[in-house]
Amino acid sequence: MTVPQLNGWIAETASYIKGIDPNHLVAIHTTAGIDNMGSDWLQVFDVASLDFVIAEDAEMRILNYAGVSADGWTLRFPALGKPVVVMLSYTGGV
Repeated sequence: MTVPQLNGWIAETASYIKGIDPNHLVAIHTTAGIDNMGSDWLQVFDVASLDFVIAEDAEMRILNYAGVSADGWTLRFPALGKPVVVMLSYTGGV
């Protein structure tokens, strides 16, 4: 699946959910695998109907833990201008 295809599906689904009840927040949960889609992967989540993003950080990169680079993928989400909830799953190989 390409970035535009996934973005379109998310936009359609989020818009449908928001259309049912515009008073509830719509979020999406993602893991680090999405960054394998290339340099423009962040565009997948650039959807007006999404209110926030839940990003699972299995390698705890957001904490700069054990020398893992702090420039990890979770730090790019604030560029969307949406709230981001980072969930540490402690399942990474670090």
